[in-house]
Amino acid sequence: MSQERSQETAERDKSTRTIIPKQRALIFQGGGALGAYEAGVYRVLHDWIYKNFIAGKKNENFFDIIAGTSIGAINGAIVVSYVLKNKREVEQRRKQGDNEPRNWPEYWYGSADALEDFWNSLPLDNFFMNWYDLGFWPWDFFHVATKTMKEGWDEILDRSEESMINVWKGNNNNNPFVKEWFDFLRFHTEAWDIPASTEAARRHWSTMTFASPNVARAIPRNDLKFWDPRDFRFRGEQRQVPFYWKYPNYSLREACRGYILDSIKTDPKQKEPRLLFVTVDVQSGDTVSFDSYDTRTKYDEYDENVDQKKEDKDRKDEEYTHLIRYPEGIEWDQLSTTFCMADLYRYATLEDKSMAHEKGERKRTYWDGGVSSNTPLRELISKYKEYWSHNIEEERHEEIWDGEKGTKLPALDVYITDVWPAKITDYPVPSDNDFVMSRKGNLLLMDKTEYEESVTKMITHYMHLVESLLKTLNGKDNAATKAILNLPIIDNAFNKRGIKTYRDLLKGNFDIDRVMRIERKDDTYAVGLAMADFSAHTIRQLMASGKWDALDKLINTLSSTLENLEEKVPSDMRNSLHKHLKEARDSLGGKMNDHYSYDKVMKHLYDFVDEANMMETRFGIDSEVVGKNNSKKVVDLLRP
Repeated sequence: MSQERSQETAERDKSTRTIIPKQRALIFQGGGALGAYEAGVYRVLHDWIYKNFIAGKKNENFFDIIAGTSIGAINGAIVVSYVLKNKREVEQRRKQGDNEPRNWPEYWYGSADALEDFWNSLPLDNFFMNWYDLGFWPWDFFHVATKTMKEGWDEILDRSEESMINVWKGNNNNNPFVKEWFDFLRFHTEAWDIPASTEAARRHWSTMTFASPNVARAIPRNDLKFWDPRDFRFRGEQRQVPFYWKYPNYSLREACRGYILDSIKTDPKQKEPRLLFVTVDVQSGDTVSFDSYDTRTKYDEYDENVDQKKEDKDRKDEEYTHLIRYPEGIEWDQLSTTFCMADLYRYATLEDKSMAHEKGERKRTYWDGGVSSNTPLRELISKYKEYWSHNIEEERHEEIWDGEKGTKLPALDVYITDVWPAKITDYPVPSDNDFVMSRKGNLLLMDKTEYEESVTKMITHYMHLVESLLKTLNGKDNAATKAILNLPIIDNAFNKRGIKTYRDLLKGNFDIDRVMRIERKDDTYAVGLAMADFSAHTIRQLMASGKWDALDKLINTLSSTLENLEEKVPSDMRNSLHKHLKEARDSLGGKMNDHYSYDKVMKHLYDFVDEANMMETRFGIDSEVVGKNNSKKVVDLLRP
């Protein structure tokens, strides 16, 4: 009987399979000029992954998906365009008789250079700008002097209030005259704003003076809605205009020319990388995704007063409330929707091909995706599940794993670049207008996906638990397993989405094995106009900061992973790997600095990669070290 059960379990394991082991996704946040930080982060990931793939002889994409919002989508489009250009050049040579093999790491190699070149091309970098930057040195004198005076005055107030309270001890330290008088003095002290430092003043005034000529052409516009003369602002234009204003050149579209393909359409059958980006429909408030694997975006409007339509695989595209088509792939018209900031650019509009509304409502208006989803992890997960579910059922004609049998969706590793600091070091918290503007931007646009990540990982662990329990139960009573999976779920929201049993609930879920966040640290010289500061000095600072933070995160992550594998890795190997990481840390330093050698740090990390590969070779020879089935999993935890 036990033999029969073992045979049934083995057959069930054979009937459960995964198409490919894992995919990697990279998310670029929106943030205007802060996108230069992402270029620095990408440089480190690019070099680290390339070394791993070459050493491990892997022929894979660095990232299977790049998702972005606003300037993050621009960065993603530049990287994907670079890869596609290289691949298509090789394919052209192959058609002409060249036997050059398809080599994905080589297609990707150099994409970090292209991204850095783009960012270095944006600022106005000339002798006049360098001279202008040197003119702010007196600000540090006023900054330090005023800060010292204010701190001294605060101390005088504290001591005076304490002395006055001691005089009025009989009133339980709560004399209203003393309290209200010192509150009044502190109110005016708080309004005593400390002048900016030299670097902060440079960032503010260079942005106010020169704006962002290579990103948005400034066009003056008066807002006459209320006939208020204060309602004046500059509008940005993404395209060339028939007259010049202040600068002889560019718009963002012109700046991207040569870096981004005219149309980005990728083929999953050719294993080409996928580009995703989000925008927001101004009229309906929906977050909308555009996908290089698709040629149309379709969505229904949410209405809490109307029952949502049931999911219907046979539903025609034109029956959705809104339908945007892009048959040639993602072009500038679609891409511009994701960075169309309402207070800077003219609104982006696209033609709606849906038949669900009047002909006069065929234009949809879109704003910057950061308004609704600046870190599009939720949209990434949704599109990932949608694509692979369709791939398994409709193209491969297989069943999706339902807890008992079927094909599992590939697992996913996610890398997130977070350009908006969650924490600040200012104490006491300033109250000047620029700080309020800066911190408000941080809080509105920073990464808020930690909860989504924790829920997704919790689902992953629950799936593993269910799978283990079903394996145990299936070995004893196969009928009971089926009965449990077929139990009905009475829930209106789930039922409308086609989830009627626990078997349906398990379908389409996938593992998220790793989420690595690389977060930009608090900037001492942050200004409220950070998104618009495209000065050459700031761009260089941001790229350098992105490199340092990515290296710091990579070293910390590898060190933590190695510690967790303490019992599974031989002590001599573990000590050797720790040595390489310690040398990398010593070369990098404990705090952000401009004195470390990037090449030296990467050399130590490359030595780590070589050591990890040797460890896999040893595992293959001596399976008693960690167990034959788990040896590769252990080494893979130390890889991208």
